[in-house]
Amino acid sequence: MGRIKVGIGGVLGAALVIAVAAIGCGGGTGGKGGLTSTSGTGTSTTGSSTTSSSSTGSTTSTSGTGTTGTTGTTGGTPLVAFERQISGGATQICTMNPDGSNQTDITPTAGYDINPAVSPDGSKIAVSGQVLPGMQILIMNADGSNSVPLTSFGANSPAFSPDGTKLLFTTAATGHNQVWIMNIDGSAQTQLTPEDGSTNNNPCFSPDGTKIVFDSNRAGGDTIFVMNADGSNVVQLPSGTPSFLPSWGGNLIAFESTQEGFHAIYTIKPDGTGLNRLTGNPSGDFEPCFSRDGTKIYFRSNRNNHPQIYSMNPDGSSAVRLTNNSASTSDSKPGFG
Repeated sequence: MGRIKVGIGGVLGAALVIAVAAIGCGGGTGGKGGLTSTSGTGTSTTGSSTTSSSSTGSTTSTSGTGTTGTTGTTGGTPLVAFERQISGGATQICTMNPDGSNQTDITPTAGYDINPAVSPDGSKIAVSGQVLPGMQILIMNADGSNSVPLTSFGANSPAFSPDGTKLLFTTAATGHNQVWIMNIDGSAQTQLTPEDGSTNNNPCFSPDGTKIVFDSNRAGGDTIFVMNADGSNVVQLPSGTPSFLPSWGGNLIAFESTQEGFHAIYTIKPDGTGLNRLTGNPSGDFEPCFSRDGTKIYFRSNRNNHPQIYSMNPDGSSAVRLTNNSASTSDSKPGFG
C-alpha cells in the first residue's frame, strides 16, 4: 500500500487504518454528487536523473508554535494551514503567516481533522476529518466555521485546483487508494486513476492546473508520476525509490524520499531531469510543501529531536525554524492545497 499523508502517532494512525478498512469494503456515493469512474491509460517514463547533491542552509529559530501545511492568499496575504497533534493523539487544525506569526487554532475542539488544504483565495480550508463511516473530506471557512462534509465515504488528501473550483482527493472506494476529483461543493466526483491493483496517493495540481503529480506503487515501489488533469497520459519520473508526498511549485516538484537511507527532501523537474537532494539531516526531513509562488518549501524536520516546521528556499538554502512546540505536541505538514 502506498504511503498516505498522515499525522504522527498511534491514535491518529489507528483512525486512518480504520478509515481505509471501511472504504475498502465497497463503493459509496458522493456527498452531493454521484461517483463517476474514468480510466487514465498508458504509463511511460521520462527524463533521466542526475547525481543528487545535498545543500543545507543555516537554521534560525523563530518564536511561536505551529506548523506549515498548505498555503493560500487572503487579500494578498499568504495563509498557511497546518496540523498539530496534541497529547493523546488527537489533532487540531491551525493557521499562521508564512513567517510563523499569528498562529491560530481554528478547531479548538481536538478531534481527528488532518491534511488541511487552503483554497487559492485563502477563504476556505479542506481537510480529512473523522466523520462516520470514516475519514471524509470536509470544507470549512478559513476561521474553522461552517464545516461541511463533501463525501460520504472514506477519503483523504484534499488538494485545491489553482482556480479554486475543484478538489483532488484519494479514496479506496473501488478497492485501492485512487486519485479522484470533484467540485468544491462535492458534486461531480470522478475517478482519475483506474482500479488496477495499485495504490495512488497524495495528488497535487501543477501551478497552471493542467497536470497532476502523485505517488504510486504501480511500477513496484512508490515513485512520482505526472498525468494530465483528466487522468490521461501517465508518466513516471525517475525520482528514485521510494519517493512520495510530492508538491509542485514553479518548475520544480519537491518530494520526500528514503532512497539514500534516511528521510530527505528532493526536487526534480517535471520533465524528469535535475534530480537534487536538498536536505541531508540524518534525523529526517519530511513532507515538503511549496508556497503558492514557488519561492519557499515548508517541511517538517526532526533535526532538533522533536517534530517542528521549517521553511527553506527551493535550492535547500536558508532553512528557518517556524515552530517551537512543547515536547507533548507534534507539528506536521499534511498536504498542499
